[in-house]
Amino acid sequence: MYLSSTISTILKFEPSIPEVKRILEWLHVEGGIILLNSSRNVAYDSGSKFPAIEDKVPINDLITASSTCPSQATFYTIKGTIVRVDTTKPYWYKACILCKKKIHVNGEFTSCNYCNIPNPSVIFRFCVKVDVQDFSNQASFVLFNKEPEYLLDCTSLDFQDLNLLESEFIQESESNDLDIKLMRCMMKEYWFQIRLTPENHRFITMQGFMVSNIKECNLTESDMKLHQKQRKRKNLDDEGTSNCNVPLILSSDNNVIESSSKEHEY
Repeated sequence: MYLSSTISTILKFEPSIPEVKRILEWLHVEGGIILLNSSRNVAYDSGSKFPAIEDKVPINDLITASSTCPSQATFYTIKGTIVRVDTTKPYWYKACILCKKKIHVNGEFTSCNYCNIPNPSVIFRFCVKVDVQDFSNQASFVLFNKEPEYLLDCTSLDFQDLNLLESEFIQESESNDLDIKLMRCMMKEYWFQIRLTPENHRFITMQGFMVSNIKECNLTESDMKLHQKQRKRKNLDDEGTSNCNVPLILSSDNNVIESSSKEHEY
């Protein structure tokens, strides 16, 4: 089949398709020098576009939307501040070079359940969890590889060359370059693009919202004033609600919230 008259041709495959899996297995066995990127794992493009500002939603709406499993992929744009970085080590994992999923290690052997390939080539990938807050609520966001690389302003290969990624059991109290770089992101405001899909819904409930794009905000004076007004309004609404509500307690045996008042029991 004639593909192109240029020196090289770029092919993009979706690894979840069974036929593509067989092609990937064949390429791996034959040892072809071919670089395959999933469409979900392209290199970070700092000029990539976010949806229009009017498409932005507060974190509260994102949490509400995620309460049920979506029928198709849906994108949400969040404008929020990083208020916490999960400093649990490590910030990386060993992944299959083809599908970028975490590999399973058994002694000297590795395997990728996603590609079903024994002993795949291994790469290091970043995985950073942050807590993001806006005027409405707070949520945990998970950033994979290209998004942490944007925050750190470097690639995982840069750290791998310095042998920083090989030390998988770093002391909790020990500070390193990764910690320092990540802490610089604290209290900064960013645009986050969140992709909700039927496939990642279970991951969201366990780990947090997966970020598919990120960009630092450039706040204007009017933006800052609007941000302050929104926070004041949220605080006033919370105070009004707490004064009207009957005190609540959390049942420890069935995790059901019950009223502490027994006046309406029959």
